[in-house]
Amino acid sequence: MITLREKLALSLLLILSWVSVSHAVCKGPAAKQCVSEGISLLRASEPDPAGAAVLFERACKAGAMSGCTALGLLTEQGEGTTKNVAKAMTLFELACDGGDAQGCLNLGHTLMTTSQVKEVPERALKLFMRACELKLMGGCYNAALILRDEDTDQSNAKEALRLFTLACNGGDMQGCFNAGVQHAEGEGTTQNLGKAKALFEKACAGGDPSGCTNLGVLYEKQSQSTKTLKKAYALYKQGCDKGDMLGCVNLALMLEVGRGTTKDEARAHALFKTACEQQLVAGCWRLGRRLIRIPGREAMGEQLLEGACAEGQPSSCFDVAQRLRKKKVDKKRIRPYLLRACTGGVKDACKRL
Repeated sequence: MITLREKLALSLLLILSWVSVSHAVCKGPAAKQCVSEGISLLRASEPDPAGAAVLFERACKAGAMSGCTALGLLTEQGEGTTKNVAKAMTLFELACDGGDAQGCLNLGHTLMTTSQVKEVPERALKLFMRACELKLMGGCYNAALILRDEDTDQSNAKEALRLFTLACNGGDMQGCFNAGVQHAEGEGTTQNLGKAKALFEKACAGGDPSGCTNLGVLYEKQSQSTKTLKKAYALYKQGCDKGDMLGCVNLALMLEVGRGTTKDEARAHALFKTACEQQLVAGCWRLGRRLIRIPGREAMGEQLLEGACAEGQPSSCFDVAQRLRKKKVDKKRIRPYLLRACTGGVKDACKRL
Protein backbone atom coordinates (compact mmCIF):
# COMPACT_ATOMS: atom_id res chain seq x y z
CA MET A 1 0.00 0.00 0.00
CA ILE A 2 1.38 3.43 -1.01
CA THR A 3 1.41 5.93 1.86
CA LEU A 4 0.50 9.61 1.56
CA ARG A 5 4.20 10.53 1.95
CA GLU A 6 5.09 8.17 -0.92
CA LYS A 7 2.33 9.63 -3.07
CA LEU A 8 3.68 13.12 -2.49
CA ALA A 9 7.22 11.99 -3.28
CA LEU A 10 6.00 10.31 -6.48
CA SER A 11 4.06 13.45 -7.50
CA LEU A 12 7.12 15.61 -6.88
CA LEU A 13 9.25 13.25 -8.96
CA LEU A 14 6.78 13.48 -11.84
CA ILE A 15 6.72 17.28 -11.63
CA LEU A 16 10.51 17.50 -11.60
CA SER A 17 10.69 15.13 -14.54
CA TRP A 18 8.17 17.27 -16.48
CA VAL A 19 10.05 20.48 -15.69
CA SER A 20 13.31 18.99 -16.88
CA VAL A 21 11.85 17.88 -20.22
CA SER A 22 10.04 21.17 -20.74
CA HIS A 23 13.17 23.14 -19.98
CA ALA A 24 14.98 21.29 -22.75
CA VAL A 25 12.14 21.82 -25.23
CA CYS A 26 11.99 25.55 -24.54
CA LYS A 27 15.47 26.28 -25.77
CA GLY A 28 16.22 27.95 -29.09
CA PRO A 29 14.03 27.54 -32.18
CA ALA A 30 11.84 24.97 -30.40
CA ALA A 31 10.64 27.54 -27.84
CA LYS A 32 7.20 27.69 -29.45
CA GLN A 33 6.66 24.07 -28.46
CA CYS A 34 6.66 25.25 -24.87
CA VAL A 35 3.73 27.52 -25.68
CA SER A 36 1.83 24.58 -27.17
CA GLU A 37 2.53 22.48 -24.08
CA GLY A 38 1.38 25.32 -21.84
CA ILE A 39 -1.87 25.62 -23.78
CA SER A 40 -2.34 21.85 -23.42
CA LEU A 41 -2.03 22.23 -19.65
CA LEU A 42 -4.75 24.90 -19.68
CA ARG A 43 -7.04 22.74 -21.80
CA ALA A 44 -6.51 19.56 -19.76
CA SER A 45 -9.41 17.97 -17.86
CA GLU A 46 -7.66 19.26 -14.73
CA PRO A 47 -6.16 22.58 -15.88
CA ASP A 48 -2.77 23.60 -14.50
CA PRO A 49 -2.44 27.37 -14.99
CA ALA A 50 0.62 27.55 -12.72
CA GLY A 51 2.45 24.98 -14.82
CA ALA A 52 1.35 26.78 -17.98
CA ALA A 53 2.67 30.08 -16.62
CA VAL A 54 6.10 28.51 -16.06
CA LEU A 55 6.17 27.21 -19.62
CA PHE A 56 4.97 30.50 -21.12
CA GLU A 57 7.63 32.41 -19.18
CA ARG A 58 10.39 30.12 -20.44
CA ALA A 59 9.11 30.41 -23.99
CA CYS A 60 8.98 34.19 -23.69
CA LYS A 61 12.56 34.38 -22.36
CA ALA A 62 13.67 32.08 -25.18
CA GLY A 63 12.28 34.48 -27.78
CA ALA A 64 8.83 33.02 -28.54
CA MET A 65 6.68 36.14 -28.47
CA SER A 66 3.44 34.16 -28.31
CA GLY A 67 4.69 32.91 -24.93
CA CYS A 68 4.94 36.54 -23.72
CA THR A 69 1.36 37.15 -24.85
CA ALA A 70 0.08 33.98 -23.19
CA LEU A 71 1.89 34.79 -19.94
CA GLY A 72 0.47 38.31 -20.14
CA LEU A 73 -3.06 36.93 -20.30
CA LEU A 74 -2.54 34.75 -17.22
CA THR A 75 -0.91 37.67 -15.39
CA GLU A 76 -3.74 40.02 -16.30
CA GLN A 77 -6.31 37.55 -14.99
CA GLY A 78 -4.27 36.31 -12.02
CA GLU A 79 -4.43 32.67 -13.11
CA GLY A 80 -1.44 30.53 -12.20
CA THR A 81 0.47 33.63 -11.13
CA THR A 82 -0.02 36.86 -9.21
CA LYS A 83 -2.42 39.28 -10.85
CA ASN A 84 -0.53 42.31 -12.12
CA VAL A 85 -2.09 44.39 -14.89
CA ALA A 86 0.99 46.58 -15.32
CA LYS A 87 3.23 43.53 -15.78
CA ALA A 88 0.72 42.03 -18.19
CA MET A 89 0.83 45.19 -20.28
CA THR A 90 4.63 45.06 -20.33
CA LEU A 91 4.46 41.47 -21.59
CA PHE A 92 1.90 42.39 -24.26
CA GLU A 93 4.08 45.29 -25.37
CA LEU A 94 7.16 43.06 -25.54
CA ALA A 95 5.21 40.56 -27.65
CA CYS A 96 3.80 43.28 -29.91
CA ASP A 97 7.25 44.82 -30.47
CA GLY A 98 8.45 41.34 -31.34
CA GLY A 99 5.83 40.94 -34.06
CA ASP A 100 3.10 39.00 -32.22
CA ALA A 101 -0.22 40.41 -33.42
CA GLN A 102 -2.18 39.02 -30.47
CA GLY A 103 0.09 40.91 -28.09
CA CYS A 104 -0.73 44.17 -29.89
CA LEU A 105 -4.45 43.37 -29.78
CA ASN A 106 -4.40 42.46 -26.09
CA LEU A 107 -2.45 45.58 -25.12
CA GLY A 108 -4.90 47.76 -27.04
CA HIS A 109 -7.83 46.01 -25.42
CA THR A 110 -6.36 46.43 -21.94
CA LEU A 111 -5.78 50.13 -22.55
CA MET A 112 -9.42 50.55 -23.58
CA THR A 113 -11.03 48.49 -20.82
CA THR A 114 -8.88 48.59 -17.67
CA SER A 115 -10.02 51.24 -15.22
CA GLN A 116 -6.54 51.33 -13.68
CA VAL A 117 -5.08 52.63 -16.92
CA LYS A 118 -6.35 55.93 -18.34
CA GLU A 119 -5.34 56.10 -21.99
CA VAL A 120 -6.72 58.01 -24.94
CA PRO A 121 -8.00 55.84 -27.81
CA GLU A 122 -5.19 57.01 -30.13
CA ARG A 123 -2.64 54.64 -28.62
CA ALA A 124 -5.06 51.72 -28.70
CA LEU A 125 -5.88 52.61 -32.31
CA LYS A 126 -2.20 52.38 -33.26
CA LEU A 127 -1.93 48.99 -31.56
CA PHE A 128 -5.03 47.66 -33.31
CA MET A 129 -3.72 48.95 -36.63
CA ARG A 130 -0.42 47.17 -35.95
CA ALA A 131 -2.31 43.93 -35.25
CA CYS A 132 -4.25 44.47 -38.47
CA GLU A 133 -1.01 44.95 -40.42
CA LEU A 134 0.16 41.63 -38.93
CA LYS A 135 -2.96 40.00 -40.46
CA LEU A 136 -4.98 39.63 -37.27
CA MET A 137 -8.51 40.50 -38.33
CA GLY A 138 -9.61 41.37 -34.80
CA GLY A 139 -7.15 44.26 -34.98
CA CYS A 140 -8.74 45.56 -38.18
CA TYR A 141 -12.19 45.27 -36.64
CA ASN A 142 -11.27 47.04 -33.38
CA ALA A 143 -9.45 49.82 -35.24
CA ALA A 144 -12.55 50.36 -37.38
CA LEU A 145 -14.75 50.55 -34.28
CA ILE A 146 -12.58 53.28 -32.76
CA LEU A 147 -12.51 55.26 -36.00
CA ARG A 148 -16.29 55.04 -36.31
CA ASP A 149 -17.17 55.67 -32.67
CA GLU A 150 -14.73 58.56 -32.23
CA ASP A 151 -15.72 60.10 -35.57
CA THR A 152 -18.06 63.03 -34.95
CA ASP A 153 -17.77 64.53 -38.43
CA GLN A 154 -17.68 61.30 -40.45
CA SER A 155 -14.17 62.10 -41.71
CA ASN A 156 -12.97 58.61 -40.76
CA ALA A 157 -16.01 56.71 -42.04
CA LYS A 158 -14.30 55.73 -45.28
CA GLU A 159 -11.28 54.29 -43.46
CA ALA A 160 -13.56 52.49 -41.00
CA LEU A 161 -15.39 50.90 -43.92
CA ARG A 162 -12.08 49.81 -45.47
CA LEU A 163 -11.03 48.15 -42.22
CA PHE A 164 -14.41 46.48 -41.63
CA THR A 165 -14.25 45.12 -45.19
CA LEU A 166 -10.71 43.89 -44.63
CA ALA A 167 -11.80 42.13 -41.46
CA CYS A 168 -14.80 40.66 -43.29
CA ASN A 169 -12.63 39.32 -46.11
CA GLY A 170 -10.40 37.78 -43.46
CA GLY A 171 -13.27 35.85 -41.91
CA ASP A 172 -14.51 38.23 -39.21
CA MET A 173 -18.30 38.11 -39.53
CA GLN A 174 -18.88 41.16 -37.32
CA GLY A 175 -16.69 43.01 -39.79
CA CYS A 176 -19.09 41.93 -42.54
CA PHE A 177 -22.07 43.08 -40.51
CA ASN A 178 -20.61 46.52 -39.78
CA ALA A 179 -19.50 47.00 -43.38
CA GLY A 180 -23.06 46.13 -44.38
CA VAL A 181 -24.45 48.76 -42.02
CA GLN A 182 -22.22 51.43 -43.56
CA HIS A 183 -23.29 50.49 -47.09
CA ALA A 184 -26.95 50.45 -46.01
CA GLU A 185 -26.71 53.89 -44.39
CA GLY A 186 -24.25 55.45 -46.83
CA GLU A 187 -21.54 56.04 -44.22
CA GLY A 188 -18.16 56.58 -45.85
CA THR A 189 -19.56 55.50 -49.18
CA THR A 190 -22.57 55.89 -51.47
CA GLN A 191 -25.61 54.05 -50.15
CA ASN A 192 -25.78 50.62 -51.77
CA LEU A 193 -28.46 48.26 -50.46
CA GLY A 194 -27.28 45.51 -52.82
CA LYS A 195 -23.83 45.46 -51.22
CA ALA A 196 -25.38 45.73 -47.77
CA LYS A 197 -27.59 42.73 -48.47
CA ALA A 198 -24.65 40.63 -49.68
CA LEU A 199 -22.64 41.51 -46.57
CA PHE A 200 -25.54 40.77 -44.21
CA GLU A 201 -26.04 37.44 -45.98
CA LYS A 202 -22.38 36.58 -45.47
CA ALA A 203 -22.49 37.62 -41.81
CA CYS A 204 -25.68 35.64 -41.19
CA ALA A 205 -24.34 32.53 -42.92
CA GLY A 206 -21.11 32.90 -40.94
CA GLY A 207 -22.89 32.84 -37.60
CA ASP A 208 -23.40 36.53 -36.77
CA PRO A 209 -27.04 36.85 -35.63
CA SER A 210 -27.10 40.62 -36.22
CA GLY A 211 -26.47 39.92 -39.88
CA CYS A 212 -29.61 37.77 -40.00
CA THR A 213 -31.69 40.47 -38.30
CA ASN A 214 -30.51 43.27 -40.58
CA LEU A 215 -31.01 41.10 -43.64
CA GLY A 216 -34.57 40.57 -42.41
CA VAL A 217 -35.05 44.34 -42.19
CA LEU A 218 -34.00 44.72 -45.83
CA TYR A 219 -36.44 42.00 -46.91
CA GLU A 220 -39.28 43.52 -44.88
CA LYS A 221 -38.68 46.96 -46.40
CA GLN A 222 -38.21 45.53 -49.89
CA SER A 223 -41.88 44.93 -50.48
CA GLN A 224 -45.06 43.85 -48.74
CA SER A 225 -45.44 40.58 -50.66
CA THR A 226 -46.20 37.45 -48.66
CA LYS A 227 -42.98 35.85 -49.89
CA THR A 228 -40.64 38.62 -48.70
CA LEU A 229 -42.48 39.03 -45.39
CA LYS A 230 -42.12 35.31 -44.69
CA LYS A 231 -38.45 35.56 -45.56
CA ALA A 232 -38.07 38.50 -43.14
CA TYR A 233 -39.88 36.53 -40.44
CA ALA A 234 -37.56 33.54 -40.92
CA LEU A 235 -34.48 35.77 -40.72
CA TYR A 236 -35.69 37.55 -37.58
CA LYS A 237 -36.31 34.15 -36.00
CA GLN A 238 -32.84 33.01 -36.99
CA GLY A 239 -31.29 36.12 -35.46
CA CYS A 240 -33.41 35.83 -32.32
CA ASP A 241 -32.67 32.12 -31.87
CA LYS A 242 -28.95 32.93 -32.02
CA GLY A 243 -29.25 35.62 -29.35
CA ASP A 244 -29.80 38.90 -31.19
CA MET A 245 -32.43 40.71 -29.11
CA LEU A 246 -33.31 43.17 -31.86
CA GLY A 247 -34.19 40.14 -33.96
CA CYS A 248 -36.49 39.02 -31.14
CA VAL A 249 -38.21 42.42 -31.04
CA ASN A 250 -38.72 42.48 -34.81
CA LEU A 251 -40.00 38.92 -34.68
CA ALA A 252 -42.42 39.87 -31.91
CA LEU A 253 -43.70 42.83 -33.91
CA MET A 254 -44.62 40.49 -36.76
CA LEU A 255 -46.23 37.99 -34.40
CA GLU A 256 -48.18 40.73 -32.63
CA VAL A 257 -50.16 41.60 -35.77
CA GLY A 258 -49.79 38.40 -37.82
CA ARG A 259 -47.45 39.95 -40.36
CA GLY A 260 -45.70 37.29 -42.45
CA THR A 261 -46.86 34.65 -39.98
CA THR A 262 -49.80 33.56 -37.85
CA LYS A 263 -50.78 36.09 -35.19
CA ASP A 264 -49.58 35.06 -31.73
CA GLU A 265 -49.79 37.83 -29.12
CA ALA A 266 -48.72 35.62 -26.23
CA ARG A 267 -45.49 34.69 -27.97
CA ALA A 268 -44.93 38.30 -28.98
CA HIS A 269 -45.35 39.38 -25.35
CA ALA A 270 -42.83 36.76 -24.20
CA LEU A 271 -40.28 37.91 -26.78
CA PHE A 272 -40.64 41.57 -25.80
CA LYS A 273 -40.15 40.53 -22.16
CA THR A 274 -37.02 38.54 -22.98
CA ALA A 275 -35.53 41.43 -24.95
CA CYS A 276 -36.28 43.84 -22.11
CA GLU A 277 -34.70 41.50 -19.55
CA GLN A 278 -31.60 41.49 -21.76
CA GLN A 279 -31.45 45.30 -21.46
CA LEU A 280 -32.65 46.11 -24.98
CA VAL A 281 -34.49 49.44 -24.68
CA ALA A 282 -36.73 48.71 -27.67
CA GLY A 283 -37.93 45.54 -25.92
CA CYS A 284 -38.83 47.45 -22.75
CA TRP A 285 -40.64 50.12 -24.77
CA ARG A 286 -42.74 47.57 -26.64
CA LEU A 287 -43.42 45.56 -23.50
CA GLY A 288 -44.48 48.75 -21.71
CA ARG A 289 -46.90 49.60 -24.52
CA ARG A 290 -48.54 46.18 -24.10
CA LEU A 291 -48.71 46.30 -20.31
CA ILE A 292 -50.47 49.70 -20.13
CA ARG A 293 -53.37 48.06 -21.97
CA ILE A 294 -53.68 45.21 -19.46
CA PRO A 295 -55.84 45.90 -16.35
CA GLY A 296 -53.70 45.75 -13.23
CA ARG A 297 -50.42 46.00 -15.16
CA GLU A 298 -50.66 49.66 -16.15
CA ALA A 299 -48.25 50.90 -13.47
CA MET A 300 -45.56 48.45 -14.53
CA GLY A 301 -46.10 49.41 -18.15
CA GLU A 302 -45.74 53.11 -17.34
CA GLN A 303 -42.55 52.38 -15.40
CA LEU A 304 -41.07 50.60 -18.41
CA LEU A 305 -42.02 53.45 -20.72
CA GLU A 306 -40.42 55.96 -18.37
CA GLY A 307 -37.26 53.88 -18.23
CA ALA A 308 -37.08 53.47 -22.01
CA CYS A 309 -37.56 57.21 -22.43
CA ALA A 310 -34.73 57.91 -19.98
CA GLU A 311 -32.54 55.54 -22.00
CA GLY A 312 -33.10 57.58 -25.15
CA GLN A 313 -36.08 55.90 -26.86
CA PRO A 314 -37.98 58.96 -28.25
CA SER A 315 -41.17 57.06 -29.13
CA SER A 316 -41.37 55.89 -25.53
CA CYS A 317 -41.15 59.52 -24.39
CA PHE A 318 -44.10 60.32 -26.65
CA ASP A 319 -46.07 57.40 -25.18
CA VAL A 320 -45.38 58.71 -21.67
CA ALA A 321 -46.61 62.15 -22.74
CA GLN A 322 -49.77 60.63 -24.19
CA ARG A 323 -50.48 58.76 -20.96
CA LEU A 324 -50.01 61.92 -18.90
CA ARG A 325 -52.24 63.90 -21.26
CA LYS A 326 -55.05 61.36 -20.84
CA LYS A 327 -54.70 61.72 -17.09
CA LYS A 328 -55.09 65.49 -17.52
CA VAL A 329 -51.72 66.16 -15.92
CA ASP A 330 -50.37 69.73 -15.99
CA LYS A 331 -48.88 70.55 -19.40
CA LYS A 332 -45.64 71.71 -17.79
CA ARG A 333 -45.04 68.11 -16.74
CA ILE A 334 -45.83 66.78 -20.18
CA ARG A 335 -43.70 69.22 -22.15
CA PRO A 336 -40.24 67.70 -21.30
CA TYR A 337 -41.39 64.32 -22.68
CA LEU A 338 -42.70 65.93 -25.85
CA LEU A 339 -39.41 67.80 -26.29
CA ARG A 340 -37.38 64.59 -25.99
CA ALA A 341 -39.68 62.84 -28.42
CA CYS A 342 -39.63 65.74 -30.89
CA THR A 343 -35.83 66.09 -30.89
CA GLY A 344 -35.68 62.32 -31.35
CA GLY A 345 -37.64 62.56 -34.59
CA VAL A 346 -41.24 61.87 -33.50
CA LYS A 347 -43.17 64.38 -35.65
CA ASP A 348 -46.46 63.99 -33.77
CA ALA A 349 -44.67 65.12 -30.60
CA CYS A 350 -43.47 68.28 -32.32
CA LYS A 351 -47.05 69.12 -33.31
CA ARG A 352 -48.18 68.97 -29.69
CA LEU A 353 -45.52 71.27 -28.28
